Amino acid sequence: MGVILLLTLFYHELFAIAFSEELARVSGIRTSFINAVLVLLTALSVVLAMKLVGIMLISSMLIVPAASALQLARGFKVCILLAAAQGCGSVIIGIIISILSNLPASASIVMVNLLLFSIAFLTRRTIYPKNSN
Repeated sequence: MGVILLLTLFYHELFAIAFSEELARVSGIRTSFINAVLVLLTALSVVLAMKLVGIMLISSMLIVPAASALQLARGFKVCILLAAAQGCGSVIIGIIISILSNLPASASIVMVNLLLFSIAFLTRRTIYPKNSN
């Protein structure tokens, strides 16, 4: 809950830093403070969740939804929302699959994440094919 609150409070600063850290600094944003907040939030999330679900699942939940969202999103806000939706959706679907098929929940969640990434990757390649000369 605290992560969502801080993300909401510092949305514009995070967007500016993601776009260009130098431009954000020139615009008067305290980039070192915002970067420190981002690192602390990430570290806190990883440490608290690692005790709960393990490092493999945490790595998957941090990297794969963001990579999938970057395949499809055309803006920063949409990217954040898509990544959050995939993260939550993959956990729910993965747990349901693990219950129905008697598989480990973490492995099911990782496989759902990878499936969703594959779909996003193929969708991007279909919608935006490379120009071949």
